[in-house]
Amino acid sequence: MVDVELQRISRITDQKEKTAGYKTLLEKHRENPANLKTIVITHLASKVAEIDVETHPWKLEFICFCLTKIKPRILSFEEPDVMFRESLAAIYMDEEEYIEAAKALAAINLESSTRQYTDVEKTEKYVKIAELYLQEDETVDAENFINRASRFIHNIEDWALKLRFQVSYARILDSKRKFLDAALRYYEFSQSKPDEVDPDDLLELLRKAVTCAILASAGPQRSRLLGTLYKDERVKNSEHVAILEKMYMEQLIRRPELVQFEKSLLPHQKAMLSNGFTVLENAFLEHNLLAASRVYTSISLAELGKLLEIEPANAERVAATMIGEDRMKGKIDQHLSFLEFEKTDDEVLTAFDTRISSVCFNVNQCAEQIEQLYPDLVRAATTMTAS
Repeated sequence: MVDVELQRISRITDQKEKTAGYKTLLEKHRENPANLKTIVITHLASKVAEIDVETHPWKLEFICFCLTKIKPRILSFEEPDVMFRESLAAIYMDEEEYIEAAKALAAINLESSTRQYTDVEKTEKYVKIAELYLQEDETVDAENFINRASRFIHNIEDWALKLRFQVSYARILDSKRKFLDAALRYYEFSQSKPDEVDPDDLLELLRKAVTCAILASAGPQRSRLLGTLYKDERVKNSEHVAILEKMYMEQLIRRPELVQFEKSLLPHQKAMLSNGFTVLENAFLEHNLLAASRVYTSISLAELGKLLEIEPANAERVAATMIGEDRMKGKIDQHLSFLEFEKTDDEVLTAFDTRISSVCFNVNQCAEQIEQLYPDLVRAATTMTAS
């Protein structure tokens, strides 16, 4: 009976008349006995989901109308409510209205006592909502739903869903400017097997890891991560490999070298910090200060200001912050306006090892390039050596 009515309405050419027909159908069956009306409206919701919104633009309005009508009796209509909301979210996603799509799905009661959802269903929905909020950099709302998903993620065996959860969490850390933690997670996920994840997605995760590592606060942890990234063969083709190399080698970086890198940053990665510098400026200043500590034993604050291309007072504040957070060893003589760097034996040995490792790595790279460009020459040299 309902199918016949739906077919009759679908043949109506006038859009207003068609919408009115569907609304009348809903009103008519809303008053049926409880079991029957639930079955009928659920069937209606399934049919509406199949309708192409491009050829039937009234679909959005009709779904909103249906949701309004069944809301007072939501406990009786949970099934069609979910179906209508998923259809609504799909429309909003197609229109790139990600916040509205997230709100549509967020209104689904996944903790319902009348309908039992599995841990997989709950996790998938919560992660999807978080992903939609992250599309618009709505970190607070995204984190709320990732936290909800975290209650069930340990029960999930679906590898792809677990990866989506972890990547969303990394994106939240990124948005909250916890760049070192985000970089570590991005890099971990970028090492997933190519048969499990699209290779292009893995490279995108690697790119995010490089970006976050560059923006992270200078210090021993970041130095170790920079070394790991620099030695990854996939990074050779990265657009930011030059900056990564200079940071790993602890070389000074000049402002003009950051222009292209800055263009690739997201809005939250360009934010102004409380010290008056942008995220990128702060990372670049801290790196250059750490690089200076490898060359100088002491330096006047005036000279340090020139080196960092900022006022001496600002240079002093940056140095004081890094020393206070134990990310750099040193002390400031305010009376003489001098910064003295302190180097432990471990730091000296680590710096020496880093440079030796870098030289060996570069020699290996040269050898590989020579072998690729001149294979005959390499074979001849190998034969002569063997004989």
